[in-house]
Amino acid sequence: MSAVLSWAGDDDGLPTQALVHPSRSRARRSQPGELPPEIEQAIWRGCDLGAQAGEVVSSGFAALDAELPGGGWPCQSIAEVLSPQPSVLEWRVIGPALRAIVAAGRNVVVVGPPKTPHLPGLRHSGIDEKHLVWVRADTPAERLWCTEQLVKSGASGALVAWLPQARPEQIRRLQGARRPARVRCSFSARPRPSTKPRPRACA
Repeated sequence: MSAVLSWAGDDDGLPTQALVHPSRSRARRSQPGELPPEIEQAIWRGCDLGAQAGEVVSSGFAALDAELPGGGWPCQSIAEVLSPQPSVLEWRVIGPALRAIVAAGRNVVVVGPPKTPHLPGLRHSGIDEKHLVWVRADTPAERLWCTEQLVKSGASGALVAWLPQARPEQIRRLQGARRPARVRCSFSARPRPSTKPRPRACA
């Protein structure tokens, strides 16, 4: 499957630079040390949470909504859920949002979960298995390819993909593949990066 193989060594996750007409780029000259307004608005600084401009879906937890930009999970981007152990806490964190999406008659697609979804537990959370689609994808390249196709198609109300080996540039590629207002919410579940110091070589 050539499309799947393209993900195996794909490093083209960075967006291409757009060409700007010279007459438009000279509209306002920046002072030394000052960025042009169009670049300044596009920069997100790690010290700022920022604000979510688009639509959001409530997480179902008031304390979490208070911390999330816009007051909920974003509908125009992919939210990453980092957990030390996969397939343990993700369902509890995103479950209320998935319940609201299922209640609206939309489907939830899960790609490559490390453990079989526990249907009685999902029913208890208000997620009807009739609205659950499970895509089995074993290799990292297959998971990324399936996730990209689902993000592009917008065929589900919510998409949950387990991408434990995805690189940052591959996540950016998925972000760029999203079509606004097609998929209600998209989640990428990955292991939390280790905070332990790496051993250093001693001479």
